[in-house]
Amino acid sequence: MRSKVGRWLLAAPVVALFVTIVVSTIVNGSAKRSASEQSSSTTTLSTSSSVVATTTTTTTTTTVPITTTTVAPPSSTVEPDALDPVDIGGCIRNTGTDDDPKMEPSPCKAGTYRVLSRKFGTIDTNVCNGVPRRTHSYTVEKFTVYYPSGLRVPDVASSYVFCLRQV
Repeated sequence: MRSKVGRWLLAAPVVALFVTIVVSTIVNGSAKRSASEQSSSTTTLSTSSSVVATTTTTTTTTTVPITTTTVAPPSSTVEPDALDPVDIGGCIRNTGTDDDPKMEPSPCKAGTYRVLSRKFGTIDTNVCNGVPRRTHSYTVEKFTVYYPSGLRVPDVASSYVFCLRQV
């Protein structure tokens, strides 16, 4: 009959294998319960007593949702001007002074100004220097208004210069 110590030496590899399987099952079971499991790697070690130990390394990542909010730019509009509909050949008249002119559309008659040309995208009256028979020029400076603040910003691209001849 064998001694009690001898029996434990024979049973030790079997117990170690059983414990390894139970621990591996517990670790793998908890890893499978993780919804954010990214990857798993297994390393196997062997010993001289033919005991196989398995360790599992699990890498998990947590995804955090990022919420972005898009804010619309403020609404804006280019202010219309009473002179916008006046075309080449039409007339305007000055209801202000020579130093502070206030132009408005008018039928063509003595004392008014006939539009010879309209130069868009500028506020520089020198663009009329080469226009034949020009006697005057008038700049219509447009503004973009931003809402809700009411901020008015010069808008040269929408502005224009009339090249005029006094009738």
